[in-house]
Amino acid sequence: MGRVLCWLYHFIAYYITWFVCIGYAAAGDQWLGPAIAGGLVVSQVVVQIVCVKPWRRELLFALVLMLIGILVDSIFLRTGLIYFKSNLFADMVSPPWMACLWLSFGFTMPITSSAWLHRYVVLGVLTFFSLPFAYWVGAVVGAATINTNWFYPALGGIWMILLPLLLHYLFIRNKR
Repeated sequence: MGRVLCWLYHFIAYYITWFVCIGYAAAGDQWLGPAIAGGLVVSQVVVQIVCVKPWRRELLFALVLMLIGILVDSIFLRTGLIYFKSNLFADMVSPPWMACLWLSFGFTMPITSSAWLHRYVVLGVLTFFSLPFAYWVGAVVGAATINTNWFYPALGGIWMILLPLLLHYLFIRNKR
């Protein structure tokens, strides 16, 4: 499998994961989105191995990002800034479909965007706008309810700092 095909597969798999998780959550299904997303992430790991590319650090990064994403989303959930539809855990913890989105995003990002991820200021600014936009789209589709407009700058501000820091750690660790 060629380099471009590997890149394209990861890119498409992430967006399929995103649409599947958001769509099934909005429809009230708690498990079909995460089941499909889990299968897609496993397939991404297999494709990465077939492409003879590193995958362990990407998977570790994805798992760490998923855990931090669950924590941040759960804090927003517990403080009432957001409500997630199709949440098995009600208002206690972020739903499984959000965990799958974070996992897929975390695995895809270092693989498909490695050329510009070292530009931490640019990444921070892009994150400040793009992540709240993704949550806004999820809310428009009906997968979540945003209870205050303060949620968006808070979300963007937190992740514009966290994501570059996590990627910096990933790249420093990779140099060892």
